Amino acid sequence: MSALWVTAPPRSKGCPYVQQKIHFRRRDRDNLGSQNHRGNTGLYQCTLTPLFSDRIDDQTCAQPIAQPGTFMSKPQYLQIKDALANQILAGGLAPNDKLPSERLLGELYGTTRVTIREALVQLEANGLIYREDRRGWFVTPPRFRLNPRRTSNFHQIVREQGGEPRTELLEKSRQAVPPALMARLQLKPFDSLFLLKRLRYANGRAICYCENHCLPERVPGLLELDLNGSLTETYQAHYDLLYARMQVRFFPTALPDEVAKALGATAGLPALRLERLNFDQHGRVLDFDLEYWRHDSLEIEVDTQE
Repeated sequence: MSALWVTAPPRSKGCPYVQQKIHFRRRDRDNLGSQNHRGNTGLYQCTLTPLFSDRIDDQTCAQPIAQPGTFMSKPQYLQIKDALANQILAGGLAPNDKLPSERLLGELYGTTRVTIREALVQLEANGLIYREDRRGWFVTPPRFRLNPRRTSNFHQIVREQGGEPRTELLEKSRQAVPPALMARLQLKPFDSLFLLKRLRYANGRAICYCENHCLPERVPGLLELDLNGSLTETYQAHYDLLYARMQVRFFPTALPDEVAKALGATAGLPALRLERLNFDQHGRVLDFDLEYWRHDSLEIEVDTQE
């Protein structure tokens, strides 16, 4: 069972805001149905524990969330955003927990779905929740740490930090080298390269879109191999090539349409763009990677003493 604390209008006078604790099962919380005081919505149990009394007398009413003039100074969507954020940060909702549907949240907080959506979008921008198409909203798991000084690959990084990695090949082709990469890859006009478009998952969640630009003369026959895994391991097993050094460049950006569609995210959301020019153990250019990471999935960690 999980619980949400919500603020709702009271049934007694003189107390503008009260807290109610909503208990619900973790599974299928978007199907809980209409909230009511009987605590029975059909297939799923939903128990309402009010902290106020029906009697209008001298009994103590529930304590307001904030003093007048402070709580009311915020728009309602920010009040809801803060309430949900506090519960997530306090551990009331665990990583990857699914939030109740927008309709149910609207009923719990006594507001419209438009206001609820505004609050959820704010939480998404802060990296506390994420949305999956046709599935709903989920609590964001902890970020993975990336040390640019190390040559670790995606699968190694995720495994070392307790996750389960997976790579899915979306598209593979041989194309003319883009003019912007010609000098970096030491190629000439009309030279070609292998382009791999891949999606990377951690614990079942797509968190990184990657385009690998590989040199055909270094890795002949690459497109014939199984590319649904670690490219580092493929290079080593089939070509005896190792990543030994890289030049890294990263900066914040917004998700392009194609990338957002692959990640199941909304185009224009914040993202981290990471570019890597990789060199092998012989000091030669091996490939160039372009990656888009969800803004809530990665943090950069560097120790200058290494």
